[in-house]
Amino acid sequence: MMATIYDFPTNYEEKLKDIDELLAKNYIDQAICTLEDWLETCGSVTDEGQKEIRKKLLSCYLFKREYESCQELVLQLKELRCLDLGIAAYDIVVSLLQNQQQEANEKQTHYQQQLKLNSFAYQNLVELVYQLKNFYEEEWSKDAEKKFKALVSAKSYEQILFVLSDLEKIAAEYFHRYETSLKCFFDNEHSPALKTMLFELLSRKGLKLEVEFRGEKESKKLETTRESLELFYDAISLAQKDLIRLNLDEATKALLEQHIIMFYQSVFPFFEKIDKKVVIQQLGRQCGGVALETLIKEEFKEQSDSTHELVTVHKINEYVLSLSLLR
Repeated sequence: MMATIYDFPTNYEEKLKDIDELLAKNYIDQAICTLEDWLETCGSVTDEGQKEIRKKLLSCYLFKREYESCQELVLQLKELRCLDLGIAAYDIVVSLLQNQQQEANEKQTHYQQQLKLNSFAYQNLVELVYQLKNFYEEEWSKDAEKKFKALVSAKSYEQILFVLSDLEKIAAEYFHRYETSLKCFFDNEHSPALKTMLFELLSRKGLKLEVEFRGEKESKKLETTRESLELFYDAISLAQKDLIRLNLDEATKALLEQHIIMFYQSVFPFFEKIDKKVVIQQLGRQCGGVALETLIKEEFKEQSDSTHELVTVHKINEYVLSLSLLR
């Protein structure tokens, strides 16, 4: 007589409660990693357990708007023959949240037939789709509000960097709701680099604002558009290409490439008089600990404009000082 292996609740139900605790603290990424790792090692879990783990992972993916991962997981659940009303509703909602109304309608009709839903069960499916869609939209709205408030209340450079990184994950539609707060933050922020990072973020999100940058002897008004950044990105790219031409080890190149980006962010939009060869030379000496004068003279024959050279050295010194103040 073969022994029966029972799947006690502690095998997965207790662990799913731990996942719920992570989600309650908004540790979505940690919950996803835990669930993904768990799926790779939970071979002994029953089919019901596998289903519940995947359903929990599905809800996490949807919160993160990882729609492709959601669709892959729905296919896995179908292959495991775990399709039910809840999974069908998630699949439909994934289409709705991507504004694919026709696809959502087709899925709804398909599941009505596949699950052989009577009128009462079909109405339950429709209601579940409505509730799920509302739930995630409300959660995203609350998450966005929390992050925008965190930006306004952030005090240190590191805190603002962290919040800007978080805001990168927020859908563009929410930025318009906080236009006034974002403009106020921009106007009151003292760090040129952070102002540039916010400018870049708003441009990527399609929020068009007119903002003013104040330099030492000049000011400039710009709209937060991709077009306003084209010459800026070109300048960074040219400096990085010149750096790559130098015979340096990869670690030093990677370090200086990052410093080039950060330096240009600190001088935007006043970078017209910045000499890229002087940028590389000074960053190499002050941030990379390498003397590049000889290499640069051998590789680049053209002479630097003396005025541009003085301006660049001055700005590099300011940049290095700003880095020291962050430590």
